[in-house]
Amino acid sequence: MRPFARSAFASLVVMGVALPAVSAFAPSPRHDPRTTAKKLSQGLEVDGAGKLTLEYKALHFNPENFERAKKSQRFMDYLNAQIWGRMGTAKLGFDLTSGDAKLAAGDYEFGINMTPAEEFSVVFWNGQEKTELKLAVERDQKPVPYLTVALMATDDVDTFELEARCGTFRGTVDVKVPYLSPEHDHPADGGAPAKKQ
Repeated sequence: MRPFARSAFASLVVMGVALPAVSAFAPSPRHDPRTTAKKLSQGLEVDGAGKLTLEYKALHFNPENFERAKKSQRFMDYLNAQIWGRMGTAKLGFDLTSGDAKLAAGDYEFGINMTPAEEFSVVFWNGQEKTELKLAVERDQKPVPYLTVALMATDDVDTFELEARCGTFRGTVDVKVPYLSPEHDHPADGGAPAKKQ
């Protein structure tokens, strides 16, 4: 196939909800520069327990390709397994729980999965084994062109809200982390914490 024809063919079969111009059929995948131009991270350190770090590509929301994916289960499965579903890494220095889902401390591939019904989840891969945290989804939010992930403190000392936003979607899920090390006591009178000897 001539270079021009190969380029035209690749353009016709370009794939990607929000960015990847990735073809399942082209001999070498092509990427929209927006797929790799922005890399973000989010972290949390729990005193005495360890650190949690999320690093990921800030994928660009492409509503046209998202609509295409909703009409093709094969395309959706590909994005969930290879593109959006594996956009970064998660390093857990402590165990994490969310509802019935439990993640042991360790290193994971990290990403977002979606369904044709516009349901979203955060996913953590250990090899081919996937742990899914379902997101409560709000639609018609102020548009966010690139994926952003945030961990936010709540009123519960061991609970954080994991938020993912992209396009007009906002998804959240509560995750529980270890609270504080036994050496980190807070006295009832509100004074300075006294470390155990």
